[in-house]
Amino acid sequence: MRMSIIIILCCVRIVGFSQSRLYSKEFSVLTDNDVFFFRDYYYTAGQDLAYKKLVDSTSHLFKTLAKSDTSKILLTYKFGIKLFTPRGISQTEVSQMDRPYAGYDYLSIGIKRFDLVDRGFSFSMDLGLVGESSRLGQVQSWWHKILKLRAPKGWAWQIRDEVVFNFNYRYWKSWRLKTKFDIVSTSSINAGTASNKLSQDLTFRVLNFKTLKESNFSGSFLSKNSRKSGEIFFFGGIGFDYVVSNIFIEGSLFRNDKSPFVVDALPIIFRQHIGLIYSTPKWTYSSTITHLSKEVAGGIDHIYGSLDIGFRF
Repeated sequence: MRMSIIIILCCVRIVGFSQSRLYSKEFSVLTDNDVFFFRDYYYTAGQDLAYKKLVDSTSHLFKTLAKSDTSKILLTYKFGIKLFTPRGISQTEVSQMDRPYAGYDYLSIGIKRFDLVDRGFSFSMDLGLVGESSRLGQVQSWWHKILKLRAPKGWAWQIRDEVVFNFNYRYWKSWRLKTKFDIVSTSSINAGTASNKLSQDLTFRVLNFKTLKESNFSGSFLSKNSRKSGEIFFFGGIGFDYVVSNIFIEGSLFRNDKSPFVVDALPIIFRQHIGLIYSTPKWTYSSTITHLSKEVAGGIDHIYGSLDIGFRF
């Protein structure tokens, strides 16, 4: 009997310790795909592998970047791929394509800083490769063969090889209207040789969400608080992009021989998004549905889904 009590007390102690552990690092996998809605065109697939860490307040980096001792700073490292195709992937004639094929591999490093609970910003730099050397045309063809899907037949007309650099700045600001309802403004600027655009979104969150400084909505769930609770909430909203240039549609900004086939990108794109985020101290599960207005003249709108799973340690 005494031994049983000791074992039970040890288990309680272990559980209590695991619940109060400080998780300062996170690994996540994000998958974008339109196959969830039985589609296979435009932005047809994407995959991100990300590693994130909370910058220690005693570090030189924190003291250099922080605005105050209560600031929160996170570093993110990411590897990703993106695939773009025209609507009719079975077509081999350029005259039947409404946008080019494009494959994109990239590495990214970024930093986020939150000085107040209701606002923060991020800055990231991407180094990527567009074109045949990305090997994503071969990857898609192989994957479609494995799944017995329609074979994409127009990769010979893809955007030409180019090494690209891109920068992104994003700013979040929230207004809590009720205990379980708020509105978040997300403003961003993309600049570089891959994408140049201005973006603005308004998103509502409803149910049990945390402040932007502590929420997975802004990718900032990692915390100095060892007894942090989880969150679960629905979100949805609208947004738009003002597009200056897009290498995945228009080809290179600097080369005269841009690509075998390019078209002009429409300057304004509208978005709607809706989703759910559920987080425990150790895990995050997120799903989003995104609807885009047409990106090229003669094109149509598009919808794709995103699934994101994060593990903290």
